Amino acid sequence: MGWRAIFVVLVAVLLAGSATALECVVNPKVLTDGYVDTHSVEGILAGVPRGARNDEERVLAFYHWYRRMLFHHRLMGGDRRNILKVINSYGCDLCGSQAAMFVDLLQRAGFKTRVVSGSGPGDFGGHTFVEIFYDGRWHCFDTMTSFAVYTRERPPHIASLEELKGDPTLVTAAVAEG
Repeated sequence: MGWRAIFVVLVAVLLAGSATALECVVNPKVLTDGYVDTHSVEGILAGVPRGARNDEERVLAFYHWYRRMLFHHRLMGGDRRNILKVINSYGCDLCGSQAAMFVDLLQRAGFKTRVVSGSGPGDFGGHTFVEIFYDGRWHCFDTMTSFAVYTRERPPHIASLEELKGDPTLVTAAVAEG
């Protein structure tokens, strides 16, 4: 420990009156404005949708935050669905576990959700993603591939799985259509 650090500790002890006053501070956290506290699910639920004005903005805030926190990888520990451990320690998971944790998070935020998975080449080839119910309809989100697509309706909304199946060009033409 350098002389400056020792000086700071000595001044703190003198100002506090005793060493025991310093010992009562355990694991302090300093969080900046806009920071999402990932030490608890409650911190995530409070921090992620900050400033959202409606359900779609809340869902999109969770979706964009969540997909930036995790990448796809085969790390399959026994705690692969413990959202705090996965986000704070591993940073990765497979699509099924990503979907299960995202569903749990959105349910805790008050949304009706469901996990959707395909079983064959014509039905999304065994991949797993999520549908979230808000504004009177289901909306399909894939956190692993960062996929969600809007319909062509006016005003547009994020398409459901049924809408995607009914019009595959919503997917195939999404990039070209902006």
